[in-house]
Amino acid sequence: MKTSDDIDSGDRPGDASFPADAIPDGLGELATESTVAAQLAPTSSTMPSRTSGDWTIPISVGVMQMAGLTSIGAGAIHAGVAGLHAETPTLARLFVAVAVAQIVAGLLALVRGGRLAAAFAVAVNIGAVAA
Repeated sequence: MKTSDDIDSGDRPGDASFPADAIPDGLGELATESTVAAQLAPTSSTMPSRTSGDWTIPISVGVMQMAGLTSIGAGAIHAGVAGLHAETPTLARLFVAVAVAQIVAGLLALVRGGRLAAAFAVAVNIGAVAA
């Protein structure tokens, strides 16, 4: 049975023959921090140009998603509280209609996007506030 004294002293970290910045690469070889950093550093061919507009994210995508999710959430709230207004059937029906309209407007904003979906979502939600 081998003990730690039987292992060649040059193979252990901390020995003079073992580089202080050596990192095992998982393939049985050692890589130094500088070679790893050089391999991971982006080159000019892999990095998009900042002047070409590749780094811009269209804000309308995030805004439409947020509008769709908030409209669906408001519709879910209106659907949930429609039962609390059961003593007045007209008010309960209004809450259900507003809930359906808000959920449809939210789904349209999420799935389709664009000006038509935005205008529909704005109109439905302004109508819900006005009602």
